[in-house]
Amino acid sequence: MAGRLRAWGYAVEEPAFDAPYFVRRTTRLTVGTTSAEVAPQAIVAPTGSGGITAPLALVEHAVGAVRDRIVVFVPPFGRHAALFADGGIGQTDMAAAEAGAAAIVMVTMGPSGEAVALNSPAEGLFRG
Repeated sequence: MAGRLRAWGYAVEEPAFDAPYFVRRTTRLTVGTTSAEVAPQAIVAPTGSGGITAPLALVEHAVGAVRDRIVVFVPPFGRHAALFADGGIGQTDMAAAEAGAAAIVMVTMGPSGEAVALNSPAEGLFRG
């Protein structure tokens, strides 16, 4: 595109910027002999080749005892578009992280039955 614009006499500026990306290798949640493919939510925090092994804790509304557990968070039905720490369903994720969850799996299903990737802050939701 830039080459075409230059050929037509336009001055073109191409600023450089960092864009985080994630190379998906294995993204599965396994319980016993049952396994499901999961969709990573940006910004991804890779777990390493060994993954994470921990008991599950279901969270539907309030965060309870989740320390050292993999939280499975099923948000209430809604038009969730973003995952920010200070509002909406991001508050539940932050509460789980602050309570010591080992990992968080969100069940964000859209009307198509497929996982919905939410907008998230460029610096990521969690730190550490």
